[in-house]
Amino acid sequence: MSWTTGIPTEVLFNGFVAGTALTNTTTSTIISPRGNTTSLPMLPANFFHPSYGSNKAIHVVARGVVSTAASAPGTLTITVYFATSDTATVGTSTGAASGAFTPAVSLANAIWELEVDITCTAPGSTPNFTSMGQLQVSPTAASGLIYGVGGTSTTSAAGLSTEQNNWIQVGAAWGTASASNSITMYQTVVYGLN
Repeated sequence: MSWTTGIPTEVLFNGFVAGTALTNTTTSTIISPRGNTTSLPMLPANFFHPSYGSNKAIHVVARGVVSTAASAPGTLTITVYFATSDTATVGTSTGAASGAFTPAVSLANAIWELEVDITCTAPGSTPNFTSMGQLQVSPTAASGLIYGVGGTSTTSAAGLSTEQNNWIQVGAAWGTASASNSITMYQTVVYGLN
């Protein structure tokens, strides 16, 4: 359980609102919806407790739409970050990243879904995380593709501490700048697993 409500699995955050579309850039940018009326999901300080937070996990689900250029859209990478405040500035990677994949050409508002478990294997002032999950792109008129997220390696998150509040961000980066390449995030769900 996540020690917030005392039940084994619980919804810590659920939101559905359009984020700002990321288009025509190759810079890693936060696509999570946030602003004056929308906050990022937040894990309170010591959610991954120093004494009993080892191997505690969260399950992050993010969904939105993606469109691509008619030819050579380049690659796309989607990553989950933790930040020390509710900010649009890219935080620290948890290791939950899709890797650079090449989406199909001429996508028009195809639905994408990122689903990943992030486990804190060593809480504290320089925590370690492992992650594993998948990213699915589902065009409305063509076959979809599924990509792996995370892997078997551990990410040491220097500059991040589980002893402070951490806001969960989802970011994306296009490999090729194009006005036709666009990704927008709408839904965020975060579960406390144990």
